[in-house]
Amino acid sequence: MKFKINKGLWLELINVAKKEDILYYSDVAKMLNLDLGNPDDRNNKLYQELAEINRYEHERKRPLLTAVVVKMHSKPPISGQGFFDVAFELEVKKAGEDTQLFHGKELGNVYRFWRNKEIPEE
Repeated sequence: MKFKINKGLWLELINVAKKEDILYYSDVAKMLNLDLGNPDDRNNKLYQELAEINRYEHERKRPLLTAVVVKMHSKPPISGQGFFDVAFELEVKKAGEDTQLFHGKELGNVYRFWRNKEIPEE
């Protein structure tokens, strides 16, 4: 399947994962020149960019990289609903599975996967 990912964003997410860090949605929106106050930017454009990266990663049998992108004021940090919708679509998250536990598990998978990996030249 052919994916159209934003390579700059993809590389930044890998670098964040390698450092075992997180990014906020507002950081990603700035990178993409999106306005989170605009519902179309927030609910469509941002979602599509991140969802496409997850589909791309999933096809390559890698964890969902955008687990590193979280809501700014969530304690503990957690991704938004779009992340879970795509995880369910890809059958990574099961129906009824606790979102907080799933996110923590997937974030750990992302960190472990990218910790000692070189960035692929894809």
